[in-house]
Amino acid sequence: MYGRTCEGPASVGRQGRRRVRTMCDDTVTGTEEAILGLRSRAEIDAWVTRALRELTGSAPVRRLFRAGRIDAVYAVETEDGRRLVLKVHRPPVDLDARRAIAEAQRALARAGFPCPEPVAGPTLLDGKTVTVETLLESGATHTGNDPVVRAATAAGLAEQMRILRAVPALEHAVSDPPAWCRYQSSPWPVPHDPVFDFTSTPPGYEWLDDIAGRASGILVRDLAREGRDVVVGHADWYCGNLRFDDGRLCAAFDWDLVADSAPVLAGLSAGGYRTDRTPTPGDVAAFLADFETAWTHPFTDAERSTAFAAAIWMIAFNARCDLDNLRRCIDDGTALRALQEHDEKYLEQLT
Repeated sequence: MYGRTCEGPASVGRQGRRRVRTMCDDTVTGTEEAILGLRSRAEIDAWVTRALRELTGSAPVRRLFRAGRIDAVYAVETEDGRRLVLKVHRPPVDLDARRAIAEAQRALARAGFPCPEPVAGPTLLDGKTVTVETLLESGATHTGNDPVVRAATAAGLAEQMRILRAVPALEHAVSDPPAWCRYQSSPWPVPHDPVFDFTSTPPGYEWLDDIAGRASGILVRDLAREGRDVVVGHADWYCGNLRFDDGRLCAAFDWDLVADSAPVLAGLSAGGYRTDRTPTPGDVAAFLADFETAWTHPFTDAERSTAFAAAIWMIAFNARCDLDNLRRCIDDGTALRALQEHDEKYLEQLT
């Protein structure tokens, strides 16, 4: 077994849909077992070593960290001195979409945007979809509570959307986004993780279905808007996937993409950009104002309402994940508690 340290990101995020788990011991996680089909650390280490040798020509000599709730993620230092991240993606995987995402990352990296650069893949290895990319190590985590960081987060979203316009056919290649962006399946999509079950809502929480349905109804109507401009951006653009240096965005990870209108993409991020708590109505409004400034195309009143609907949809989705946890996550800061406390203030932004 190659040597190991734990230099990776700490656990971030409060919502069940995206809490990042960083492991420093030799425990085999349920994610690893489900994706790799292996039950011992020795077997998994051997598989990762073989995958890296085959895909990069260099075996790992040191494990930096391993993480992942949805995918199995391994950061390593290789024999030739590179520091890389190998991801084994949870099935089912759309290989064409993953190839398009890799091409988008290359375009962003060429433009100077701070994202990992693909090294190998996506490719199938033993029936598993694998990618390898560079490890970005600059910057520090931030909760997003600082207005400067909030503005940098919003500006980073706008910048990537402008850059990705130049990637041919990207919009069509990423037409099947993650569950938390699939508002068309009102009130709830099939969840992203089998630990969640959205088939029935617990008694007493039907109001959550109503909020999600109202928000998604506005978003579905926006799909038919004449002259609607579709852009592409990161599907999970929140501070847990970002690193900052003195208020400047310097790294962005975990690239899945979604194609939608700019108000929808801005709203999806506004509804979940903080890691210390669910954004309040005031937080959402401030993020959207920062995005409009960076986008340089001010939203109309209708677009602003659409953006707020997207934020409410994101908060409702996270609340549904909270609700599905056996402990009924209603602690301060969770999406479920935020909707219980501020539902009228969120909804009054809709028209």
